[in-house]
Amino acid sequence: MCFSRCGSVVAGAGQASFDVSVSPENPVVEHGGSLWLNCSTSCREADGRGSLETSLVVGERRDNGSDRAAFQLVNITEWAPAPECSFRCGGERKTVSANVTVYQLPELVDLDPVPEMEVGKEYTLTCRVSNVAPIRNLSVTFLKAGEKAHLQTFESHTEREAGDVVVNHTVTARRIDRGKEISCRAALDLRPEGPLFEKASSFNQTLSIMASPSRWCGPDTAQEPRS
Repeated sequence: MCFSRCGSVVAGAGQASFDVSVSPENPVVEHGGSLWLNCSTSCREADGRGSLETSLVVGERRDNGSDRAAFQLVNITEWAPAPECSFRCGGERKTVSANVTVYQLPELVDLDPVPEMEVGKEYTLTCRVSNVAPIRNLSVTFLKAGEKAHLQTFESHTEREAGDVVVNHTVTARRIDRGKEISCRAALDLRPEGPLFEKASSFNQTLSIMASPSRWCGPDTAQEPRS
């Protein structure tokens, strides 16, 4: 039974099928970091040592017989690498690739200055997340008084390169929100293969909300008492 990514091929006459596997099959690595990949085959009489086909830099190789090999990949700066383990058995060749996720933590999470608000009017809050990858694993949350006010995710984002994200959240000013703190938080969720990273905006801001001018009572609008 194969518990990691693997494939099998039926070789020539008299030769049983064999598997090739890579572990971990979905590794997670920080941009510029390194990782080890383990390649193996079920063929006990492999034609030579296994190989790793990749454009990444291989720092070290460790063999354990003809059916197992480990490769260290270093200084990983490609955003979508797909290294392939390869073995030959009975004249047949089989390869299987690892699905590598390369991530980069956001350099900055920033909430744009929040203006003074007037009760009943709508305002747009803006949170900016810079240089993060992969964006499809990112979520941005607006918090009001420590509680979630708005959440945006990016599952449909297909680009793997690091990029900037701008999230807007429209609110209606309410008197009961006066003095409450507003902030935003970015979360990069790489589970189950990797960790969960969270980063909050640099500064929390306090909502300043004033009454609507239409509710002010000045000398020109005061009603005379009835006689």
